[in-house]
This record gives sequence, C-alpha cells and structure tokens, in this order.
Amino acid sequence: MKTIIAISALPNSGKTHGVVAAADHLCMLKGIGKFQVGKYQDFAYYEPKPHEAGMKKVLRRVELVAADGTVKYIGFASEGDSRWFVKHGLDTLTNNGTLELDVIVATCRHYGVTKNELKTWADAYGYDLIWTAPYHACDQKGATPDAVFTDRLNAVFAENMSNLINLLLS
Repeated sequence: MKTIIAISALPNSGKTHGVVAAADHLCMLKGIGKFQVGKYQDFAYYEPKPHEAGMKKVLRRVELVAADGTVKYIGFASEGDSRWFVKHGLDTLTNNGTLELDVIVATCRHYGVTKNELKTWADAYGYDLIWTAPYHACDQKGATPDAVFTDRLNAVFAENMSNLINLLLS
C-alpha cells in the first residue's frame, strides 16, 4: 500500500523539525521491524542562501531491505511551505513518479495550495493519505518551550513515525 503520511500544520509549528527528526531516527536505528537500512540518498531542495546555512531540512529516500531480499522505499520531505516545495520534494523522491515509494513522510500547511498540491499529487500517483500533525507545545501565553523540551518532543514524534511506518510495511 503506497501511503503518504502528511504532516500538516500552521507555519512555524515544527513540521520541518519533526520530519528531519523522523528521517534521522530511522537511519540511526539502522532500520525498523524486519527491515534494515540498505542505503539512503539525500537530495537538495535548492542551493541554500547564506542566511539559511544553519537551517536543517531533509529530502531523503531510504532503501529498507528484509532478510528475504524484499526491498521497501521510504521518503522524507520536510519542506511544505510552498506549492513548489511540496511538488518538487515528491517528484524528486519518486524520480518524477517513476519510482514507487512504499511510504512518504511529507509536510504541508494545514490549508490552501500546499495541502491541495499534496492531495492532488497523491491522487495522480495512487497514494493513500494519512493526515497528522507535528508535536508542538506552547505555554498559556503562546510561547514555545525551551529547545531541550522541543527536541524531546521531536524525538517522541520521530519514534512514533517509525512505529507508523513499520505498521504500514507489515
């Protein structure tokens, strides 16, 4: 079952950080369930501008291999704040629709053109959708907690994404 796990949320609510954490977590574990990470490839969205040098993004395709030789492909696309980023990420991961991935974890805004682009692309290439959101915390005044707490939230999100991907692959 080809599935896109769509991480949908408002701007600046942790979509990118959550997907980066999920991609890194999967590769750090060296696999999930009966599958081991065979190899992975990182792609670039574009050449970063100098002021973006420290921003972490991910556009990664991971090959998972089972002991019996079964191969599964997982993709991660962390940029979902414009229609171009959504389409470019999905097209890059799938070689313009010629490579079927088993699961794609991709971000989009929770409304408008990016959400529509993701759904349109999924429909065109026969992917089911699971909609979810990143883990985002704020205090009563709307302020985001410290970075240590946010990192812990992203680690829990990453572990839960691995569990969901494992479920989809079984």
